[in-house]
Amino acid sequence: MKLRSRSPGFLAGWLTLIALAALPGLGWAQPLLSSVKTIGGVEVYEDLEKPRHHYYLPGELKLAREENGRPQFQLLQMRYTGTALIGNQGDRGFVNLVQIGVERKPVSSQELQEIRKQLGRGTTLSPLPIANLEAHLVMPLADNDGHYQRIGQPAGLENGDNATGNVWTEKYFTVRLGPHEAELLWDEVEDGNLTFSIGYAFYADAVDDRAGGYDLEGDSASVAVMDDLLRELTLLDSTSAPRVVRTGTIPLDLDVNKWPDMSRKIDLNDGAPPAWAFLEVRCYDFANELRPDLAMKSIEIEATGITGANIRLKPIRFMTARPEEHTRQVRFPYAIDLTHPFRYRVVEYNLEGTDKAGDWQTAPDWASLLDLTTAPDELPYTEHSMEVEADTSAYRAAGADLLEVHLLYQRDGKPRREKISWDLASADSAPLQMRRFFADRETVVRYVLISTGKTGVGRIGPLPVGTDKYLHLRPRL
Repeated sequence: MKLRSRSPGFLAGWLTLIALAALPGLGWAQPLLSSVKTIGGVEVYEDLEKPRHHYYLPGELKLAREENGRPQFQLLQMRYTGTALIGNQGDRGFVNLVQIGVERKPVSSQELQEIRKQLGRGTTLSPLPIANLEAHLVMPLADNDGHYQRIGQPAGLENGDNATGNVWTEKYFTVRLGPHEAELLWDEVEDGNLTFSIGYAFYADAVDDRAGGYDLEGDSASVAVMDDLLRELTLLDSTSAPRVVRTGTIPLDLDVNKWPDMSRKIDLNDGAPPAWAFLEVRCYDFANELRPDLAMKSIEIEATGITGANIRLKPIRFMTARPEEHTRQVRFPYAIDLTHPFRYRVVEYNLEGTDKAGDWQTAPDWASLLDLTTAPDELPYTEHSMEVEADTSAYRAAGADLLEVHLLYQRDGKPRREKISWDLASADSAPLQMRRFFADRETVVRYVLISTGKTGVGRIGPLPVGTDKYLHLRPRL
């Protein structure tokens, strides 16, 4: 067998196979990093599978400001005394946080028009979906001109863009500081100015490079083996993964005398440190198949920020399409005042897309586990696990070729049925079969038995199923 590398589309020899890798989900964005070009100062990427579609990288970051010009920046030092709520009663300590709001420079309509003009007719454009932003603080070292140090733990954004074109323009992130790092910033506050930089990196799910084509020549068995190996390698080469698409810095020189509320020291007394806001949410409705009427269940959570403002998280969703995702860890991206309880409400979405929102509820404390699983007495249906056993030998001896049982019930007030059949001409037809279904709580399950054979069609029922949910079928003598 000969293996020769060729460009895609070139045919040679008596057997030629050309393969180009494709991602499993063609509906997702597949920007190709090696295709990047700059048009009018905007970086543009091709799509791996759609040659006329391109992605443009949004502009650089800058510090967000409020309408009055105040920078969206907060340096917080919080003194707390531990409580039994989080298991550290009697402990005392400090939590130092930096909260920073940033915004992306949008790409103007004129810039987009110029991109379309240069790429040609038929070009479609969408923003490059940014999966994550990692940011950190950088400060100059004291008495060491030209050298810098990174302070605090890197901060990331929990919710990035998505492939449908919805992108964020403004975000907040929080950096937790160690004692020495906080001291550096508070020393600058005493001097009247905070001078440092924010280093950041944009991550996008992108393809590193376009996979090449290949030709295989030789006998069919050898070609088949090698083709499977190369196809797997090609797919791996063209798999989307988080890649850095932009790095940059935001220099900051903040006048704390003009905006004294940018730095605050707060005594929480018997409170808990806001940076520890954490919840666990569970829902087993889909994993345990308790709610076949639902397509999705979501929870909205609202808490009080350290500044007193209400902070609401994006809905946390559990779906019938992903029943294995029954437990979610929830972290707040901003500092939360844990001395105030949080509120939540649950929204249910049925299979027709109609939503039903519950009332807002107040949690007793932050230690509570949120379990959204529907309680047994609130389930709209009763689960039925039926066992139906047929004496197949006896039915064959009676001349039957086909046996059917129809289980009749109601769900949502509408008639439903489950069908069980035995092909008596087959020796492999198992005598015992099981069915599991959900019916309205007050429904009575009935069954109809139909046998077909040389003597014609026989029908029995409908008859009620016993409380033991077991049927044993034998032909009438």
